[in-house]
This record gives sequence, C-alpha cells and structure tokens, in this order.
Amino acid sequence: MLVPLMRSNRGVSILEVMAAAAVAAVLVSFTLPTFDAAQNNYRVTIAVDQLVSELQTARLLAVTRNASLQVTLQDDGSYQVVDPADSPNPPRASRTLPSGVAFQSLPTQTLTFYPGGNAQGGTIRVGNSAFSRLITVTASGSVTLQ
Repeated sequence: MLVPLMRSNRGVSILEVMAAAAVAAVLVSFTLPTFDAAQNNYRVTIAVDQLVSELQTARLLAVTRNASLQVTLQDDGSYQVVDPADSPNPPRASRTLPSGVAFQSLPTQTLTFYPGGNAQGGTIRVGNSAFSRLITVTASGSVTLQ
C-alpha cells in the first residue's frame, strides 16, 4: 500500500521573503552604477554622432552651393549652421547638445567650410564628467570621430 505524500499548506515565511529581498537589493546595487555609466556614454555618443552629421552636411552644402558655410559652437552647448551670405535669414540648422553633455574644448567658436571642400581645422571635445569623444576637422575638410 502506498503512503500518500503529506503536503504542507504553509506559505513562505517572513524570513525567506526578507532574504530574497536582500539578495535582490544587492543585485540592484551592482547594476545601477553600470546603468548610469552606460547612460552617460549613450548621451555623449548620440550628441557626437549628431554633431558629426551636421559638420559633414555643412561641408557638403558648402561644396554643392559653391559658398562658404559656418558652424558656430556656443559654450552653452548649442550650435548653428549659418550661411554668411544669408545673414538676415535664420540659420540653416540650430541644435543643442543633450542635457549633461557639453563642449569641453573648442579650437574656435566658428568652423568654416569652404566651397572647395576644405575647412578651418580643429579638434572639438564633447562629453560629460564621465566620458568624452573627440571630433577632428582637418584642413582638407575631413570630419573624423576619435
């Protein structure tokens, strides 16, 4: 004859719940700094990619329109693509870096792209307190990300 298994209707004790909560809290405490660092890295990467795209577009427009274009960089994190011959009109593009991201070093406030594709060279550092990237504009007009 088989003996039926005895089952307990007892639930989870408070001690077991507290132990599980403590393990979860330890795991979360390890992942939050990693998540924060990844978020800072992501903000800088998005800002730099957008700025590189604007600089490359400004160079392309200078060549196709056979006219100089300027990209003005402001200390507050904003930048504009301006056609000096079109001064009474608003800028061609106006953007601001995401919150927490800033220009950390600027070679000059204005980068100029000339009709031949060449440009005023310089290196721009964009970042935050944890992460930064360099954008280099060479005299030949090439825009590279480092």
